Amino acid sequence: MTSSLLVVDDDQMILAALREALNLPDLEMTAAAHGAEAMLQLDERTFDLIITDLMLPDISGMEIIKRIQQEGLPSLCILMTGHATVDNAVEALKLGAYDYITKPFKSAEVRHVAEQALARQWLANENRRLNGELARHGAFGEIIGRSKAMQEIFKIIERVRDIDATVVITGESGTGKEVVARAIHDTGCRKGKPFIGVNCGAIPEHLMEDELFGHVKGAFTDAHAARQGVFEQASGGTLFLDEIHSLRSDLQVKLLRVLQEREYKPLGSSSARKADARIVAAANKDLRELVAQGQFREDLFFRLNIIHMEIPSLLERREDILPLSDFFSRKMAQRMGIQFGQFTHDALEAMYEYGWPGNVRELENMIERTLALCHDPSRIELSDLPPEVRKSESHRGTEGQHLPEYVEAWGLDAYLERMERSVIAGVLRKYGWRKSLAAKSLKLNRTTLVERMKRRGIPLKPDETKERNKPKVAKRAVAGHKPDSSEGSRKKREDQA
Repeated sequence: MTSSLLVVDDDQMILAALREALNLPDLEMTAAAHGAEAMLQLDERTFDLIITDLMLPDISGMEIIKRIQQEGLPSLCILMTGHATVDNAVEALKLGAYDYITKPFKSAEVRHVAEQALARQWLANENRRLNGELARHGAFGEIIGRSKAMQEIFKIIERVRDIDATVVITGESGTGKEVVARAIHDTGCRKGKPFIGVNCGAIPEHLMEDELFGHVKGAFTDAHAARQGVFEQASGGTLFLDEIHSLRSDLQVKLLRVLQEREYKPLGSSSARKADARIVAAANKDLRELVAQGQFREDLFFRLNIIHMEIPSLLERREDILPLSDFFSRKMAQRMGIQFGQFTHDALEAMYEYGWPGNVRELENMIERTLALCHDPSRIELSDLPPEVRKSESHRGTEGQHLPEYVEAWGLDAYLERMERSVIAGVLRKYGWRKSLAAKSLKLNRTTLVERMKRRGIPLKPDETKERNKPKVAKRAVAGHKPDSSEGSRKKREDQA
């Protein structure tokens, strides 16, 4: 996420030094030479961080800090001055300044303070966004998500919640299919009526029919009393059939009849009963593929699949990791009776980098474990996270640590040039110097590849390298040689390739 910085100073050398020191990735810097210009900038937009000189030609840096506080602007401010006094520092901090820097300053010092301020501001902005998410999507219960994929899920829920069409929810295990089913029920016209969930894969096959339809007294040897099935229990409400793909074939036929006729018969009963439950089914496998393999009835699939919702994995919606983490943390902290504060920047980055094979369920379980075992729930550190999550952060950090020694030795541009030359040459060798195939592999146009080869000094033909390495005498010896027409045609075809 890009952060914004406003630097206010009338000394152009100071501005240039700050530009160089704060040449940070994803940081957009704006400069103002005096206070009035800074005020105009603040009228037009909001900045994450403001670094202002104390002594300006028109107004003081203190006035800028006062305006930020008076208007409640969500900006952090760092004051810098060459007239450092304890009184100035205390006054600036009392007014709400984040920190205080004296001139002349060291680039490393400014960079460190700015990075710390931006990290704190990032967490504050994230918290504001999370609160907005919770307020905006509170109607959907525990479904949290700002990703584009989840926004589409919210739209579908709003459209289908008040109709009785059957819904099929698919997605990997742990993505929250039952949570979505509950949201459809809780926000729709059947709200307040029963929501009954059944995991078709967790009930023994010989008991599944009784679980669905129930039985009457005397239906079988141990049927000493009548028993309601889930269709009857969910009457007027919603019946959620999880892992619908595990339903055995004869029960698929009976379920199809219930969906078509809107009635069923309990075991041992001769009379049919009205089925007044909305069906929401879920599967963690591709039902179309199971139909093609003959493992799921095609007619049942079409009857169920009136409305289809695909829940993305957590890996496909990484931007939802942070709001989900905040939601689960507060939920678990309330249950445990502890005061939850926040995750540190390093901990959040590790959680963002981790693959989450168990999806949202794994994230929720990880947070519950972390809150139970951490030393200080008000501040969750990287060290508090499970080893597998910490490993993703350490691996990401280790990858970056190997680059600076090369960059410092060659310079960034030279390093990137060498990397590009190495990659292009390797792909050309792989495809026998056929530039069209190499360009396709590199996702480039052929002309673009040729231009880059020329720019990086890569020979257009493999034999050019050999020619360049031959002695000058050998070059003169072959200079007068004229290839025959067939050889010339062959070389022409190679050049065109």
